[in-house]
Amino acid sequence: MAAIVVAVVWVRPHRQRGPPSPAEVIAAALADPASPRVGAKDPDLTIVVFTDYRCPVCRATDPALERLVAHDPKVRVVFKDLAVFGPVSMAAAKVAFAADAQGRFAQVHRALMSTTLTGDPEQLRVIATDAGVDWPAAQAAIAAHERDYEAQVHRQFAQSVRLGLTGTPGFIIGRRIVQGGLDDAKLAELVAQARRDGP
Repeated sequence: MAAIVVAVVWVRPHRQRGPPSPAEVIAAALADPASPRVGAKDPDLTIVVFTDYRCPVCRATDPALERLVAHDPKVRVVFKDLAVFGPVSMAAAKVAFAADAQGRFAQVHRALMSTTLTGDPEQLRVIATDAGVDWPAAQAAIAAHERDYEAQVHRQFAQSVRLGLTGTPGFIIGRRIVQGGLDDAKLAELVAQARRDGP
């Protein structure tokens, strides 16, 4: 897949009055404990990806992120589901959050990203159970925490808007805001640049 980066914006750390600065939004996005994450426990670089399980560009980019995590032991990826493609996307996000609570986020995320979602609840059940999720427990978690899960998606969407992102996928890579699909080469280039930039 060719890289289709729409925008790369350099964020200088600074504080301003009024709305939070981009640097403050990045800090909040990184610190949000509710966002699922994969990769290094002690990373030297954390990538935040704003995504949607029905976004075709997200689905095309996701394998490059997975390969990066598999081959770079110092990278962590934090996932921010925006559910911009409607109710089916929101339902998938809730299943992913419930799977995260069971330690099965990576497996469910991979399955959701590699499946064309139809909106059939039975499809989500099959995806989750095939990925090792205790489905009755996941259903119970969704029922108990549905408002929290929806609030999390809305919070993540607000973060993306404050960063100037206009769709999915979008990324925070170091101090750079990147929008659009990334292939392995472009992702590796941005990771190297972020490490050169420093914290």
